[in-house]
Amino acid sequence: MTKRVVKLPLFPDPSYAYEVSLEGRSYKIELHYIERNQSWVMNIYESDGRLLLAGKRVVFKYPMIIHHILPLTGYFYFDPIGVMENYTVRERLRLDKYFNLYYVYEEEE
Repeated sequence: MTKRVVKLPLFPDPSYAYEVSLEGRSYKIELHYIERNQSWVMNIYESDGRLLLAGKRVVFKYPMIIHHILPLTGYFYFDPIGVMENYTVRERLRLDKYFNLYYVYEEEE
């Protein structure tokens, strides 16, 4: 088994979606900032539009989705860039400035 790491894009917008290929299949990733909770949530769809995961609160420095039963075998990981203390309340909308997003999985050789 070989560990694979896919870097996914983050954008400066409070709400966005994009298509990405993970483990040989196409998925749609949505990220939304919820002002009321001052937190980010993630939705994941299959290429046919079927919702796989809705409203998953983004957690930093933790392997997200490892406890969910999905066609994906890996996990998403928000890795801080530099010193995380720079991530202030005023700039919570800037995931792209303070984090890198990775999808990590194992692949048979």
